[in-house]
Amino acid sequence: PLFFEISPREAEQMDPGERLLLTEAYRAIEDAGIAPSSLRGSKTGVFVGLEESHYKQMMAEAEITTDGAAMISSRLSYYLDLHGPALAINTACSSGLVALHSASMSLQRNECSTALVAGIALNLAPQSYLMMSKAGMLSPEGYCRSFSKDAQGIGVGEAVVVVMLKPLSTALADGDRIYGTINASGINFDGKTNGVTAPNGALQEKLIEN
Repeated sequence: PLFFEISPREAEQMDPGERLLLTEAYRAIEDAGIAPSSLRGSKTGVFVGLEESHYKQMMAEAEITTDGAAMISSRLSYYLDLHGPALAINTACSSGLVALHSASMSLQRNECSTALVAGIALNLAPQSYLMMSKAGMLSPEGYCRSFSKDAQGIGVGEAVVVVMLKPLSTALADGDRIYGTINASGINFDGKTNGVTAPNGALQEKLIEN
């Protein structure tokens, strides 16, 4: 914790997603061949897509003073002294992709020069599994059969992932390691379906076409 300027006492109580984001973001920056210290004072944005981990309920008795989704993105910007946007985004299953879209739009509008985009999904308490089970969302066999007529529900996984985005011209000029490019992105809501958790295939197809 001292590496990230966090007191040991606070580190014991802080959200695991916050700790993991710091670690993985640092790894992503170094993997890009960039010295983290060189980002200080820059217009680097942080866009974090995350779902509720129920950690706050688990730690109800703890003396947490910096808890909450907003702190997860703010902590990274604070530690690295970044001056771009710092957003925590929760749109359930699409949180990571919406964060990626938001970062892309921010880069296009020159709100930031570089973006760290993260997806965080942690299920730290039994409440989330109980709620998903009662709602009939969990696959009884533990497998997610996307787009299949045999689909019976979702298979839940946990992960923290971070990617670094720059305009392609800037990345090429800086000699950065480039893994891929984003040609387009878009977001929508599926409107009225046969259930609030059920997708609308026709509207998702229309979004892709547009």
